[in-house]
Amino acid sequence: MESMTVRNCDELTLDDLYKHFGATIVKAESLEWAWPKRGRPACAKCIEVLRQFAQGAATTDDVKLQFKTMTKLSDEVLLNDMETNAVFCLAETAHAAAHLGHLVVSMSKAGKANREYDSLQKAYVMFGLEGVERFADNVHRI
Repeated sequence: MESMTVRNCDELTLDDLYKHFGATIVKAESLEWAWPKRGRPACAKCIEVLRQFAQGAATTDDVKLQFKTMTKLSDEVLLNDMETNAVFCLAETAHAAAHLGHLVVSMSKAGKANREYDSLQKAYVMFGLEGVERFADNVHRI
């Protein structure tokens, strides 16, 4: 995934964002070996919901719940940096998905487009997805 800045996020289309989002789900899932043992079912559920969201079968509220679940799980495993970073990957992917959901809703409001809001949501999505890259790098360094 190429590095993005807030300035060039406005150039991204929904297709671009969904492409990055899909690649990020794959990256987060590839760290399954680093998920905390007792948190594996929750991590697997998060991946399932993220895939459903990418296919339009889960809602923004569904991914927000996964974000909250992964954030709580990361608080519980803070003693193991590898596990924490792997869970952060899932949390940030879910966080980015929530902002992607807000963007889709905003863009679907015909005639009421708010370019500033849409640009900000795109930046939030990319910030979250880039965070996943950083956390994944940390997992591999530990």
